[in-house]
Formats: sequence, structure tokens, C-alpha cells
Amino acid sequence: PSTTWTPGSGHALAILASFGAVDPALAVQNVVGPGVKPPITTPIADTNIAVSAGAIVTSDGSGNSVTVTNTQSGAADALSIDASILMGNIFNSSTLLGTRDGIDIRSALGTLGGPGFVAGAIINTGLIQGTAESGIELLNSALDGGIQNNGSAAVIRGGTGGILFGGTSAVEGGIVNEGLIEGTAGDGIDFQSAIVTFQGNITNA
Repeated sequence: PSTTWTPGSGHALAILASFGAVDPALAVQNVVGPGVKPPITTPIADTNIAVSAGAIVTSDGSGNSVTVTNTQSGAADALSIDASILMGNIFNSSTLLGTRDGIDIRSALGTLGGPGFVAGAIINTGLIQGTAESGIELLNSALDGGIQNNGSAAVIRGGTGGILFGGTSAVEGGIVNEGLIEGTAGDGIDFQSAIVTFQGNITNA
């Protein structure tokens, strides 16, 4: 079905209901839409994970749409959410390492009918790193659950900025940091655009 997007509206839930049930979680690297897809797991070390073309990824019993428990690394982005929806969290307890971004959530400007949209949080207890650009980048997209960098060993690092918000983006839930968020050649947290809507606190424990 065709969709329109309003940050924080819960519209993704209505989209999901219109598709019906899906299969249990699968270990996959490329999830291509359109349509509802099962949660993503990482039982072995592997290369990049890409979710694209209007995929709607459901969540598991823990509320996670993507669960990273083994290293995922490779060229470009370690995890990319391109014009697609995650109904739950991105949970990383291992390593997401990309030559560009660690996590890249995006849609092209002007295509808000199919944005990168995460209905949950990004929860990290391991390493999220983008060698050339950002540890986490949100561009023309929405993140409803904020970012939690949990524990003294948790690291979000980018070659430029640690976390970058750009374009027409919306963030709810704030940022909680108990570990390290850093940009090797830039800021730890970078609001690159004047039209980023941010709701919540930034807490550095």
C-alpha cells in the first residue's frame, strides 16, 4: 500500500497491520522490500547488512528488529536502512564496522513516502564505527526511540563525527551515553542541518 510519513505518528504500525503476519527471525544480509520482513539476526560474523526498497522489518520478543551479536563489517555501511522501516530496536552487542558509516539510516530528500524510519531505539553495548564518515548517520529520516550507548565499554566512533543528524530528520528519546561517542576529525554529536527536530535530553554519564 502507498504511505505517507509523519515523524512520531505511529503510522508504521498501521502499515504493518495491513500486511499481516510474517515468518520468524532469519539470518540474512540483504532485505529488499516492499513488504513485511522478519527480524534480522547475526549468528555468524559476516559482511554488511542492507535493508532497502520499502521493506518493513518486524521486531522479535525482545523488541529488536536487528540484533547484532557477531561482527558485521565491510565496504560502505555496516548496517544501512534505506527508505525502509524497522518496527523495533537496533541492538548491537558486538561490532558494526563500515568503511563509510557504522549505521546509516536515510531516504532521498523529497521521498518521505518511504523514509528510513526506526520505531525503536539504537542500543549499543559494543562498537559502532564508520571509518570514513560517521558511527551513526540519520539523513532525511526518523528515529523514535533515541540512542543508548550503554556501559563503559560501549563506543560509537566516526572518521568525521560520532553521530550525525542531517537533512529533514526527527529524533525522539534523546541520547544517553555511558561510554564513548567521538569523531576522529569532528564532533561527537553533530547536528548538520537546521531542520532536524530533536526531542529529549542528551545525557553523558
